[in-house]
Amino acid sequence: HGVPAKLTGETVHLSPHRGFWCLNKEQPSGKHCSNYAVRFRCPKRPLTAVTWSSWSTWSAWDSCTAACEETGVQVRRRTCSTQNKEQTCPGPVEEGKMCKGPACKSCQLRCVVGRVNDECSQCICKEHHLYGSVRLQDGAPASKATVHLWGNPDKFLTNCDEKGKFQIPGLCPDGKTTLKIKKPYYGTAVVTLNINNSKISTIEVKLKRSEKPYIRKQPVSKVRREGQSVTFCCKVQC
Repeated sequence: HGVPAKLTGETVHLSPHRGFWCLNKEQPSGKHCSNYAVRFRCPKRPLTAVTWSSWSTWSAWDSCTAACEETGVQVRRRTCSTQNKEQTCPGPVEEGKMCKGPACKSCQLRCVVGRVNDECSQCICKEHHLYGSVRLQDGAPASKATVHLWGNPDKFLTNCDEKGKFQIPGLCPDGKTTLKIKKPYYGTAVVTLNINNSKISTIEVKLKRSEKPYIRKQPVSKVRREGQSVTFCCKVQC
């Protein structure tokens, strides 16, 4: 007759839906699954419908939500499979665990006033406002002149209004912040904000009309055969 599975000391599984199974990797040390024979007995009375539910395997952990050197949360999920909508699986759908963000990149920028922005590209002073007035060589307002923060590359900040006025918040008057004011057919004006402890700074700029360029170095004479291409180079100054 054999030994009943529950008396063997082995880990076995029995499900009306999936049947009977035994896995060697689940057995205690030194044990293996026996060569089981499965017998079925017909019930004396009709069986009620058997329902089942099971979880899928856990998904991979989501990426950590934390910023650099801060604490965040990682989440993984699983799906419940059932025979009917009324049935549920025991246990949580999601699991979370604490995680730590990556190491912050070191920033070499140092600010005389204000603080370094998140990109480590410039110093910012949130409470400071710069008011500017830009005029042309004849005194007329330089409407639609563009204002840029000097950098690599330059960063566009704003346009002058019809009266040649502009306002920029957040720039630091640290003796290093430099602006470029540009307008077609006029030379670029470069202005550095002077150091001050006030919350307001003002600048006045006058643009000079661009002069015609003149040649500083003439091209060198070259000889080519008929059909060959040639390039002449020279230096000019505006």
